[in-house]
Amino acid sequence: MKILHISTYDRGGAAIAAIRLHEGLLNGGIASKILFLHNSKKNVDEGYSFKRKRPSFLSRKLGYLGLNDTTKKKLKREIQSKSANYDYVSIPYSSYDINTSDLVKDADIINLHWVSQFLDWRSFFYKNEKPIVWTMHDMNPILGVFHYEGDKEKNKTTLGKLDNKIIAEKTHILKSIGKKFEIVAPSKWLQREVEQSSIFSGWKVRHIPYGVNENLFKPFDKNILKELLGIPIDKRIVLFVSEDLKSRRKGMDLLLDALETIDKSKLHIIAVGGHTKTEKLNGIHYTGYIQNIEYMRLIYAVADVFVIPAREDNLPNTVLESMSCGTPVVGFGVGGIPDMIIHGETGLLAEPENSKDLGQKIYQLINEKELGVKMGQQARQLVLQRYTLDKQAQNYIDFYQYMI
Repeated sequence: MKILHISTYDRGGAAIAAIRLHEGLLNGGIASKILFLHNSKKNVDEGYSFKRKRPSFLSRKLGYLGLNDTTKKKLKREIQSKSANYDYVSIPYSSYDINTSDLVKDADIINLHWVSQFLDWRSFFYKNEKPIVWTMHDMNPILGVFHYEGDKEKNKTTLGKLDNKIIAEKTHILKSIGKKFEIVAPSKWLQREVEQSSIFSGWKVRHIPYGVNENLFKPFDKNILKELLGIPIDKRIVLFVSEDLKSRRKGMDLLLDALETIDKSKLHIIAVGGHTKTEKLNGIHYTGYIQNIEYMRLIYAVADVFVIPAREDNLPNTVLESMSCGTPVVGFGVGGIPDMIIHGETGLLAEPENSKDLGQKIYQLINEKELGVKMGQQARQLVLQRYTLDKQAQNYIDFYQYMI
């Protein structure tokens, strides 16, 4: 059984999840390969680059759309606008024909992941005759140009017509697919969203959560780590992680508001992710983006509380990584976050977008040390029960065998 995973990037949350599944399958004796459009690190075992001439910036954004010039110009202005009111938009067209890859031709099953700017829906779905599994990492496959519902709602007046056009086009293209096409949703929330979507109405959706390497992400003695990392022993550590600290969807602004409602004198606040110097705030230790996973796991393990203040999200890897390190989590009850944060057991859930409530939940875990330790232990146990790489890989192996 030969599996080929397709991913636009080799970095970012969706790519990390795809690579972990791929590596879990390799560990399970499955002939798995992964094909990237942008393979920057080139350090993934059985990871390959799609060998095509890289198109222009505008081509990557627009592909060969069946749109008139006025619509193209409008979308170009929106994409390049500094005041654009969304995290990301993408179109289901590209100048790449993935079917031409020898890896695609050789595979028994194609497993799509986050494939924006790479997958051309028209050429791929019209020509492909292999069984397809699509592991969805956000809402873009079931929306038009947006990747989350919040961005869709905020941009109805500017991109609403285009969004509806793309939804209709996606729906039309999917009519060409045979029976051997199924969808995987990592979170129960995304499973429900796909089942209720107009584009994938009638398609079966299977729920298989992400996996994390529990032997890599594991608890350490916090006092030893504080000494190693140069953090005062008497400080309680609050951790926030986002690839892009500016992302409104990830909610760092809500975290900052929450922290203003509590006493921070005994806190050491760590923010991991990309930022600019002008956005740095006093009282927060900004690490920048950490690529070294060995170092990152120590940051998770030293934290007393991990905070995920996202307005929308699927099943964030950061939550699983933190929990696997024995660190309890505080976050909003949105998306797939409640799959992992069992309120009162593995962490605490706050009312969505309520910074004051978020602050109160953080304060509770910071001040009730024994409660935090207990929840951290229970978080680790939940990962061992549900979210290990082995469990994820076996669920997919059973699924693939069913597909063949």
